[in-house]
Amino acid sequence: MNQLLASGRQALNRLPLATKIHLAMGSLLLATGIATTLLATAIAGNALTEETKGRGESLTISLAAQTIEPLLTFDLPGLNLLIDETVNSGPGIIYAFVLDSRGQVMAHSFSGRGFPQDLLTVHPQPTTQTLPDHGPASRLLATDSGLIYDFAVPVILGNNWLGTARVGLTQASIKAARRELALAIIMTVGLVALLAVGLGSLFARTITRRLARLQAAAAEIMQDNFEPPLPTPRQRGDEIEDLATAFDYMTLALRDRLRQLQNTKQDLANQQQLLQTIFDVTPDLVALKDANGNYRATNQAFRRYFGAVLDRNQAPPTNGIIDSTDDCEVLSIGTTISKEVMVEGPAGRDWFHLLKVPVRGPGGDIIGLLMTARDISTLKNYQDQLIQSQKMEDLGRLAGGVAHEINTPLGIILGYTQMLLEDLPANSQARADLLIIEKQTRISRQIVSGLLGFSRQGANVKQEMDLNESIDEVVSLTRTIFSKEGVTIETEPDPALPPIAGDREKLKSVWLNLLNNALAAIGQEGKILIRSRLCREGKWARLTLADTGTGIDRDNLKKIFTPFFTTKAAGKGTGLGLSIAFGVIRDHGGQITAVSPLPEEYLEWARRQGTPGPGTAIIVELPLTGNAPPPAGAGHGAGQ
Repeated sequence: MNQLLASGRQALNRLPLATKIHLAMGSLLLATGIATTLLATAIAGNALTEETKGRGESLTISLAAQTIEPLLTFDLPGLNLLIDETVNSGPGIIYAFVLDSRGQVMAHSFSGRGFPQDLLTVHPQPTTQTLPDHGPASRLLATDSGLIYDFAVPVILGNNWLGTARVGLTQASIKAARRELALAIIMTVGLVALLAVGLGSLFARTITRRLARLQAAAAEIMQDNFEPPLPTPRQRGDEIEDLATAFDYMTLALRDRLRQLQNTKQDLANQQQLLQTIFDVTPDLVALKDANGNYRATNQAFRRYFGAVLDRNQAPPTNGIIDSTDDCEVLSIGTTISKEVMVEGPAGRDWFHLLKVPVRGPGGDIIGLLMTARDISTLKNYQDQLIQSQKMEDLGRLAGGVAHEINTPLGIILGYTQMLLEDLPANSQARADLLIIEKQTRISRQIVSGLLGFSRQGANVKQEMDLNESIDEVVSLTRTIFSKEGVTIETEPDPALPPIAGDREKLKSVWLNLLNNALAAIGQEGKILIRSRLCREGKWARLTLADTGTGIDRDNLKKIFTPFFTTKAAGKGTGLGLSIAFGVIRDHGGQITAVSPLPEEYLEWARRQGTPGPGTAIIVELPLTGNAPPPAGAGHGAGQ
């Protein structure tokens, strides 16, 4: 039953509003009509019944009064005449008859079928004792013809009971009157129902039309159309009209609010994009972690360094940058950590300046940490170079002082040796020993001369010169010798390179020294490339000497410009060549650096040579002369 009621409620809820209104009004009118019909017919039936009873009693009393004389005179025709007049006096009178005091029928209106004897026992016969209290009596009888009211009035003369007058009235007229009344009520209710349905339809159509307009407006809002008809001021209407007006105003307010939200959203998106761009563009490694150590955000540099896109459940390998001990310290007590860490990478050692700061929430609680790691390998390299330069400068001053102190005794030794050689015979053992002393003394003087050159004790003769021409002179002297070892020298000069101010002979010695070192690194069968270009916004000349040799170890790169450092076998070199070149270039206000393996821009050239060696590139940068600005378009080579 409950399920049936629930199904009925669901079906009723799915009906349109107009149908619900019609059903409600119809049900109300039907219930009202039924109740009105029942009540009216009941009231009318009772009234008609009482009227019928009163009419029956009046007819019976009249008949009893008129039958006194015929009963006394036994005037049977007179009684029959009275009976006929009574029966024909109005509608609904079924029968009439008169009994004498003995209960014998004196006259009746029944014909053909005879007098029904059952009627004699309907009313009790009055007695002498009950006669004074005996008045009109009525009984409702059920017969084949329907219900009949039977009325009985005693015929009394003085205190003498002469007989009884009886009249029977049918209820058919009452039923007919009740039916007519019910039909009239039903017709009236029907007309009222039709009128109500019409008015209800008009009312429902008005309501549904307004609701449909609201529904259409709601559908437009769902389609992001917030342009309803602008509400116009009008007199106050019904509740639906007020609802429609309020809905229009709500739509306009919602449109303005959504526009504000969209503008705010766009502003937030732009700010987020800007912050994300700044976050990703910065070369520092940046990561944000929550209080549980999970990664909430990382920038591109961080992901690129660790080679993966990290999520909150993925952590990079632990190294000097990723130190969970530091994280615990920051998250637990809010300490800010700033330190330099060294990380062993695939390309060697990398130095980072690591900074970890706690991130606090609105309540001051630590909710995470922000980590930044800045690559300071280049700065560290510059620091090492600065320390190395300072060390070499100190070493140069020391070497200059030592060279001065040694140069005098060497000159004396050489002088006395040459004097003794003049006095000794040509084939004597003593002469041979003195020749060895003379040779080694000259070698020592060359070393001392190199030390003086390294310490800039010698005078420089600087003048405006063509760098390309200086290189060509050295290459023309060495090309034939190098070719015998299978080594080819290629040059790529920049024809628009401005002149520089330098000591021609000292720079030629530097180029020759660099070429000799390249030949030693190659051994046999290789290539040497000399390229000149402009760099540093056209204010410096860059000379790059690249070879296809065996390259230089990473640890040795830091030492190659140190005096007396050499990787050659004993007796093959003094270790002063590159240190002297370093001193000459520095004295010219330039820089000299070594790169091994070859830089990216020279790898394609090395591959074309078909040589497996990693190679080395010596890069020399010299300032241009101040009165010779670079011409337009100069210096657009690969080395710029």
